[in-house]
Amino acid sequence: MQKKAPSSRLTPKQNKVYEFISQFLDTQQYPPTYADIANAFNFKSEGTVRTYLEQLEQKGYINRSGKARGIQLNRPFSQSQIPILGEIAAGIPQLASETPMGYIENLPSLQQHPKKFGLKIKGDSMINAGILPGDIAIIQQGQSPKNNDTIAILIDDEATLKRIQFNTDETFSLHSENPKYSPITIQKNQVQTQCLGILKGIIRSL
Repeated sequence: MQKKAPSSRLTPKQNKVYEFISQFLDTQQYPPTYADIANAFNFKSEGTVRTYLEQLEQKGYINRSGKARGIQLNRPFSQSQIPILGEIAAGIPQLASETPMGYIENLPSLQQHPKKFGLKIKGDSMINAGILPGDIAIIQQGQSPKNNDTIAILIDDEATLKRIQFNTDETFSLHSENPKYSPITIQKNQVQTQCLGILKGIIRSL
């Protein structure tokens, strides 16, 4: 879903909810649930939370994915920059977080790829592909992966970076580029997965 630019000011109560979400993200490194918000403001029901979130989304301040922790802040960024939306495991899958961590310049070699974002690499499972801990993986959204593409993928709300291989049966495998990690075989339609995008480049701080 394309992010909508904030269109109008928030009421004082809406602003308090927005600030709580922002502070929660900054301190916990993952979004709050409806229950977290209800408890923070002593709301009697999560329906009240839903109303506030609908208002924030309509005004362009947040986006929601429909998952338990699916709230994302709509923080504007320049077209000349790529947002770093969080960290991703290059190892054992870790809890996914799309908390913006900062921005990097949109290099000329990457400008041909629209709808992209950065994820900071954690772990060593992709080191033989030249992907090291601390690198920024540039991920392009909106394309279906091909066999042997390296992808960012959610597995039951946990995110990892792996090379995908489609099998002849109703499974696909996720492969590391480090022999100490075994492939992960996924049974289609039995495990909830979502391809976040395809790896298009790596940026490394020297």
